[in-house]
Amino acid sequence: MKKILLFIACSLLMGGLQAQSLLEVKTFTLDNGFTVWLNEDHTQTSVFGGIVVKAGAKDSPGTGIPHYFEHILFKGTDKIGTTDYVSEKLYLDSIAQQYDTLAITENKAKRKKIQKEINRLSIAAAEYAIPNEFNTLISQFGGSGLNAVTSYDYTFYYNSFNPQYIHQWLELYSERLIHPVFRLFQSELETVYEEKNMYEDSDYTLALQEATKRFFTPHPYQYPIIGTTEHLKNPQLSEMQKYYEKYYVSENMALILSGDFNAEEVIPLIREKFSRIKAGKAPKTEFTALPAFQGKETAEIRIPIPIVKMGAIAWRGIPNNSPDYYALKIALQLLSNKHTTGYLDQLSIDNKLMGAGIDQLNLNEAGAIVLMFVPKLLFQSFHKAQQIVLREIDRIKNGDFTEKELANLKLNLKMEFEKA
Repeated sequence: MKKILLFIACSLLMGGLQAQSLLEVKTFTLDNGFTVWLNEDHTQTSVFGGIVVKAGAKDSPGTGIPHYFEHILFKGTDKIGTTDYVSEKLYLDSIAQQYDTLAITENKAKRKKIQKEINRLSIAAAEYAIPNEFNTLISQFGGSGLNAVTSYDYTFYYNSFNPQYIHQWLELYSERLIHPVFRLFQSELETVYEEKNMYEDSDYTLALQEATKRFFTPHPYQYPIIGTTEHLKNPQLSEMQKYYEKYYVSENMALILSGDFNAEEVIPLIREKFSRIKAGKAPKTEFTALPAFQGKETAEIRIPIPIVKMGAIAWRGIPNNSPDYYALKIALQLLSNKHTTGYLDQLSIDNKLMGAGIDQLNLNEAGAIVLMFVPKLLFQSFHKAQQIVLREIDRIKNGDFTEKELANLKLNLKMEFEKA
């Protein structure tokens, strides 16, 4: 899975050259502009398949629509997930209209009335729905691990399946992209709310969101992927339809297959199924560039945990397509890594701090490096703890590490990749 995600990152963001040399990927484009990446690997017993869409939270900032739409693509089409789509559609169209009205209504009594009508219509529409039929069909054809993820920059739908069912998998995945139906939206909205509430129950997440907003404003990266509360209270199916029509077009999507299959046999099937995808150019959007920091800036973000203090230091990072990506990754792993052998890791082992770590966020258009530290509960000031972690940063800046440490980290990264 990690290999595939690396492949996506490299291919989508860097043109695929590095990934192709590593994975022996065959790349071609259908007549409608749809991209296909094939990695034939007979050491595997299954096939990993996925659809990546070059659209994410930054393309509809704050609305949560990209994340909503990810959920909707599991609800079926006009052929999957319904007993009678013609009858169901009458209710679904009315539901969409009601949500549009709700979005522009502020009066509480009127909103309550509209919500009651949405509930009535949703119950009626549900009589025609077959919940989870898409998921059931994937399972029937040997599929497992069905899932999806929405990031700031892309959305990815994927699962593994048995090679003998590749024809059925291609049919189902192409069908879900051609005519998705926004059914069972009310119940799915509740699921998204639960996700949002779960995140906001975490003091750490709230602090991170506040820091992200300060760090990335005015860029769309400032908003949470799941959307703001204001937008979540006023979802609009009509806006979701516009998002689908703009971004789910042939030149903005790609198919990934990796595993035990014969590429020459599969290519005609791919052409048959995915040439049906609506033709369209990949949208080009110019985003506001991030202003430079004017020297050192500080911000206080409080986490309501008694006694415990937490500090964070952030620096501008690099985007995904930077040639310095791996050099920076190794430098940060000298400071903190999963083997707890980094210089920051050692601070808590030696009882100099309660804890410390560092990580990077690399996105298409920007990046950030965040160092977090927790001073000891007694007799250690925030300032003193900060000085301790900054000294470890200085060690890396001054080249105070051995060739052996560097070689071990490189070897670990190589082993992780090969095992993925």
